[in-house]
Amino acid sequence: MKYFYDRGMECSALLRILRLDGGPYLIVIVGRRGVGKTELVRMVLRDVHVKTLWVFVKEARGLITLKDFSREFSRISGIMVSFSDWKDALRAVFSYPEPLVLVFDEFQNFLTSNPEVPSILQEFIDSFSGKTKLKIIVIGSYIGMMKKLFGDYSAPLYGRVTHRIKIAPLRLHVIYSMLRDLGVRDLREFFKIYCVLGNLPRYYAIEYHRRIDWSFESLIRDLLSFDNPLLDEGEKVLRMELRRRAATCFSIMEAIAQGNKKLSAISKYTGIQATTLPKYLDELEEIELLERITPFGEKNSRRGIWEIRDNFLAFWFRYIYPYKSYLEIGEMDEALNDVKRTIDEFIGKRFERAMREFLLIASHQKLLGIPKIVEIGTWWGRGIEINIVAKTISGDLIVGEVKWMKEPITVRDVSLLIEKSRVFKERTVPLIISEKISSEALSLLNEYEGIHINFKQIYEVLEGLQEQIQRIKR
Repeated sequence: MKYFYDRGMECSALLRILRLDGGPYLIVIVGRRGVGKTELVRMVLRDVHVKTLWVFVKEARGLITLKDFSREFSRISGIMVSFSDWKDALRAVFSYPEPLVLVFDEFQNFLTSNPEVPSILQEFIDSFSGKTKLKIIVIGSYIGMMKKLFGDYSAPLYGRVTHRIKIAPLRLHVIYSMLRDLGVRDLREFFKIYCVLGNLPRYYAIEYHRRIDWSFESLIRDLLSFDNPLLDEGEKVLRMELRRRAATCFSIMEAIAQGNKKLSAISKYTGIQATTLPKYLDELEEIELLERITPFGEKNSRRGIWEIRDNFLAFWFRYIYPYKSYLEIGEMDEALNDVKRTIDEFIGKRFERAMREFLLIASHQKLLGIPKIVEIGTWWGRGIEINIVAKTISGDLIVGEVKWMKEPITVRDVSLLIEKSRVFKERTVPLIISEKISSEALSLLNEYEGIHINFKQIYEVLEGLQEQIQRIKR
């Protein structure tokens, strides 16, 4: 891919830190696997004229990573060395007389390969305070393990972090920009691809290098191909984050992907007792794979449901994991037929999430007549479901229906939405997001001072935001 997208804030922050005098500084870069942490650090370092020692921390136990460290230190110092232990190795970089940046990529792997390293780092950070020109960047993909290393009070490096930068998934309009640059100009095609690949740039980069033509049909066939590296993605993420608990969590993720979102339904699908499930669900939420959603305005409600946060992992557990043994030997027909039967329903649900993000963007940019939104979510109960409920700065509620399918919104649809909105005491503003709406339905919506957003308007908003998106040439 030609460009690195919309990371100006993060790049500027890291560049500022690297230009600080003195040391030591411990800079933690965290974020989901595939979010672009390593590339961001590399791009910033190319603008910093200082020696850099970059070490990828391998999972293998023993001296393998230490040998890589020795080789890199020999390169930057011009002196051939072969360290026999990590204490000597780290003492060498802390004692280095010139400004130096030490990067540990996938730092969390030290927990299994060389668990003594965090304690040695702590010792030298404390003893070399104000006496070194070293800046240490640690990059970590697995959120739970990084929290264990830096967030636990008992962890050796607790309280030693000087700067922490979290790299978030890219926003909706940034992914639009990326796909636009790849030649995707049809809005429905964009949303179909987005609802499958989601917000992590790595997934788009993989498909870009596999030379797909960026039609939705081409993407689906490629994702189900036996030679696609993403065929193991869900397994890699869960096994690295959860280790021995991964098998149980596989069942939970699959249950939710198949539509079992309540605690009782997940328990029935997996066979895991309802009293045992919460500890697994809470851990999956903590590492940002699951999200507990409660009806709008009911944060502590017991009526919460569980959803998979990431679009691609939702797709993986719904369409790849159940058929993986067939896909690995090149038999995709059964999975492909399942996709053809049910993909519109899958996209419709993910599209609702996308539209909640879109409304926040429109609100922030003061577009489409959307007032400032301070809270947004969804609501269900009393036998009804409302796709969008958003509280505005004035206290009014925007109550919205999202329709992915092409059929026009009818008078009955608008009447039903207005009827649903009566469950709230606040003043409500009806909202319809759809490709088409009948003239009669639009008249009724206008009578209630409602808002209709069509696909052309969504397209115009996303197009209008393109000048704000920073592209850095690779």
